[in-house]
Amino acid sequence: MGKYSEQFKKFLTETVTEPNSNSASNRAFFVAEVWWPLVVVRAARSPLSGQASALLRLHRTYANRLEQTSGSPDMLRALTENEHAFIAEVARNLAPNEGAQLLSDLAIAQAQPILPDESIIRFHLKGYYHPTSGGQELYPFEGVMSDLDDTNLDVLLLTDAAGRLYEMEFVRWEGGDLQGPDWTTLRIVPKSPPFQKR
Repeated sequence: MGKYSEQFKKFLTETVTEPNSNSASNRAFFVAEVWWPLVVVRAARSPLSGQASALLRLHRTYANRLEQTSGSPDMLRALTENEHAFIAEVARNLAPNEGAQLLSDLAIAQAQPILPDESIIRFHLKGYYHPTSGGQELYPFEGVMSDLDDTNLDVLLLTDAAGRLYEMEFVRWEGGDLQGPDWTTLRIVPKSPPFQKR
C-alpha cells in the first residue's frame, strides 16, 4: 500500500463501523486491528491494487457480515429507474454476447441493499442462484458521477463466477457514507486502472 497506507488506515478507522458494536472505541480497535490487516493481505493478492481495491475488499467482507444479520429476502425491491438505466447502458457498451446476457439478467433482477446507505446492492435473479465460490469480476465499464455533496463516485458493476449480474457498488473517493447519487451527472467510461482518480 506504500505511502497510502497510514492515510487510508485512518480513513477506514474513521468511516467504517463494526456491525455488532455500539462503542466508538471498540469500532476503531476492530477496524485497526482486525479489518485492516485483512484488507492489506487481500489487496496485495488482488489483480486490482491500492486504495480502491482495499476499499472494495473491505466493503465486500463487511457486507457479508451485515447480510448475516440484516440481509433477508424481505429486503428485496425492484430496481429504480436510474439503476435500470445505468445497467442497460453498461450492457450497450459490452460485446454483443455479454451485453445480451446482462440485459437478460436485468429483466429478471431484484435489488437487495446490503449496507444501510445502499452503497452496495446485490442482485437476485429469478430462478437462478449465485455460486457460493469463485469470486466476482468487474464489468469492463463503470459509471462516474457526483454524490449529493459533490464528492466523486465510481459506480462498479460486478458479475458472479458464472458471469451473471451480481452486485453494484458505489465508491466515494473522499470516504464517508453515500449521500444520494446525482444520476444526472452519470457517465459510462472504461474501467480505470488502480489509483486513477477522475
